[in-house]
Amino acid sequence: DAVTQFWRCERRECKARVHVLNGNIIKTIYIHSHEASASKIEADRVITKIKCRAAETVEETSQLINEGVVNISEACQGSLPTHDALRKLVRRKRNRIHYTPANPINLETLIIPDCYNVY
Repeated sequence: DAVTQFWRCERRECKARVHVLNGNIIKTIYIHSHEASASKIEADRVITKIKCRAAETVEETSQLINEGVVNISEACQGSLPTHDALRKLVRRKRNRIHYTPANPINLETLIIPDCYNVY
């Protein structure tokens, strides 16, 4: 089964789009209306690193963020969200991992996770 993927630029003001089939670009719609930003790419890598560490460790949030932003360029520092936004990002990631299911309405909707089925 061949699945066509549709990609668009993450910037709202840019109308650039591509259609991809099996890893090959089959159609290009518009071109980017802006320059590429190396600092934005670096900032995205830092954010991904922080999210991964948030999921894998139980370090304090501020320590996690400080280790994630060490040795990055000034341009990247300017592209990063604020410290408060990064803290919220870590909190959301950890909440998603430790998500508690909603209360069941009746016994048919009661779902017991596999980790609690063995004692």
